[in-house]
Amino acid sequence: MAKRTISLTRLTPVQLQQRLIYTQSELAKYKQQVERYQNDYYYGLIDELQQKNEQLIQQNEELNKQVTLLKEERSLREKLQQENDKLMTERQKLEQQLTDHDSLQPLQEKKQQLETEIAEASQQLADLKKERERLTSEEENTVEESDIPVETNADSSPALSVNQEESSWFVRNLSEKKKKR
Repeated sequence: MAKRTISLTRLTPVQLQQRLIYTQSELAKYKQQVERYQNDYYYGLIDELQQKNEQLIQQNEELNKQVTLLKEERSLREKLQQENDKLMTERQKLEQQLTDHDSLQPLQEKKQQLETEIAEASQQLADLKKERERLTSEEENTVEESDIPVETNADSSPALSVNQEESSWFVRNLSEKKKKR
């Protein structure tokens, strides 16, 4: 079958006008069809579904962003909780140390009091030693000044052979202290 091709250059003005009218009528016919499809229920439904689809896509994107933000927030909360737990543990340790320090306070006060008492006792001991030396030297001086014969006891400590009733109080006191040594 041979195809017929009509060249536009060979058409007459009347043929061209007929073709123009035919093309315009076809165009009008298709416009009506498109209009009918657009007004048609299913076409409207398709448009509506496309709009809803676009809205859902936007919602999905927004929800994905929110999910990402919530995951980040959850991660941050977990880190903060761990930090909080760490700080609470540290706080408990510090409170325990403070409690231990408070319980040591009375012991430290008692230690200080005992050290003070030891220092006082050491001072009294030193004073007593000085007093004993002084009394010993006075006794020796007194014995030498008074011509009282000195006897030695069995324990080889010098003793005074003076009648205690006749001697002065000072000599008796010295004799007693000497015997105590």
